[in-house]
Order: sequence, then structure tokens, then C-alpha cells
Amino acid sequence: MKNNITIIIFFFTMLMAQDCCEAQSIAENECGGIGCYIPQCTDECEWEFMQCWNSTGYCWCVDGNGIEIEGTSTPSWQGYPDCENQNNCIDGEINLDNPCNPIECIDGEWIEIIIDCAEDFGVPCNGGIYISPPEGQCCSDCISYGDINMDTSVDVLDAIDVVTLILYGQYNEIVDMNFDNTLNVLDLIEIIDTIINL
Repeated sequence: MKNNITIIIFFFTMLMAQDCCEAQSIAENECGGIGCYIPQCTDECEWEFMQCWNSTGYCWCVDGNGIEIEGTSTPSWQGYPDCENQNNCIDGEINLDNPCNPIECIDGEWIEIIIDCAEDFGVPCNGGIYISPPEGQCCSDCISYGDINMDTSVDVLDAIDVVTLILYGQYNEIVDMNFDNTLNVLDLIEIIDTIINL
């Protein structure tokens, strides 16, 4: 009975560890070595996906917090569990590493979330054009013609920017109001007319 209580206290103490290396240190100091489970850690003190308790011959998969993934415990004589391909996710968790292909954990499995971008479905950008999305965003934005500073309104600041572009001989499709592939006074007049008629 005393040994069982000691083991329970030992495992509880390891669960309270801040990272794998701390749990490993606790195990090495408290257990005494032979027959004990010693957590296996990466060089960065993260949990190895597969943990083994050599004296029992069992190995199992763990999540990023060192918690055993249910159903993965396997005796080594039957082979090792495939921990690299475990889902390792918590229901409701969302992974946005790729904003155009986010995934959500549903019932312990990663499920792709479908992103519907207007331009991909041919939805017209009435009175404007689609511009490439900024980094970290999947869908393009519909920017009104004339809104060169992209602040969602065509105003005097846009007219000033167009004058600057014209003076420096630069081109920007967003302010080519007459679609002649050049910027000139006619485009500036169109922008001013847009501002007046808002």
C-alpha cells in the first residue's frame, strides 16, 4: 500500500512539472533509477512523442504536454506505436499556420476548414479590383477604384497620392480610373468627381 501511494505522489509531482526536462529531473531524483519510468525529452525540453517504460516493456504516445494519448499503449514485443501520425489535438483547437488551409480538431481529428474567397467564385468586385491579400490572410480584398491608400474610402488623401504618382510617372491600377494603362489628369478628375459625388 505504501509503494502505491509513493507511486501516485511521484506521478502527480511529475505532472506538475513545467516541461519535460523538469519532469525528467524529478523522476531521476525521486525514483532512484532501476525500474522507474524516466520521461524522454528532446533537446528543447519538449516531450518525445513516444515514451517508453523500459522495465515494463510498454511504449505509448503523448501529446505536447506529456499526457498519454488514449489507446496507444503497446507492449514492445508487439511493435512500437506510430506516434508521428497521431492526431494530437484537443477538440475545438484551431491551427492557422496556413490561413488558406486552416484545420480544426473535431472529435480528436484534424478537419480542414473550407475557406470561400469571393474572387475564386467569380464574385465581381463592383467599382473596384481585387488586390493580393496581405501576409497571413487568405482572401484578396476588394478595393474601390481610387482608394490608393486602401482605407476603405476615396477622399482627398487619395487625390494627393494620385498627383504624386502622376508627377513621378508611376502607375497604379487602383487609380487608373479610365482604364487606359496610364495615370494622368483625367484619372485625377475622375477621383475628384468620385469624392464630390459621395
